[in-house]
Amino acid sequence: MRISLSNQWDVLRNVLNLQILGVAIILGLVAASFMLSVSVKKYMKSRDQIEESQTYNNTTKNRLEVAKKPLAGEKIIEIANTLKIMHPGVSIEPGADTLVLSGKTPDLYERWFLALMAAQHYGGKNLMWGAPSVCVGKCDKENALYAVIQPFQREVKTINN
Repeated sequence: MRISLSNQWDVLRNVLNLQILGVAIILGLVAASFMLSVSVKKYMKSRDQIEESQTYNNTTKNRLEVAKKPLAGEKIIEIANTLKIMHPGVSIEPGADTLVLSGKTPDLYERWFLALMAAQHYGGKNLMWGAPSVCVGKCDKENALYAVIQPFQREVKTINN
């Protein structure tokens, strides 16, 4: 049996293609095993860090406590006066430890809402606001918009056990 030269080249080309395919598969497996080893190392490192932080949390004796103190009346009056200048048409009345923001008509909603949001930016980073009462719509006979907001001074303390 005689094999022609063109058939020999076809056989040789097929063998070379198989060898290239085999090398590509081996390189792919090497790359996959490398990526797996890197992932396992990252996982082990993060697990060790979590264990270290849990150990630290269990051994530390300090903890934080957040206390809320009502804001002084003078500061509430100051905030109310500033808001009245910036938001005309909205009724802003200071109480003993609250601010009452109200609007007689629904047309004032945008101004009322902006005044409500602006109040949160006064007093610095340790001032928090609560809203015991908020009403939009038919709130009472006089107002379509009504909110009572209450400022608190935040105090963070470290407690040693």
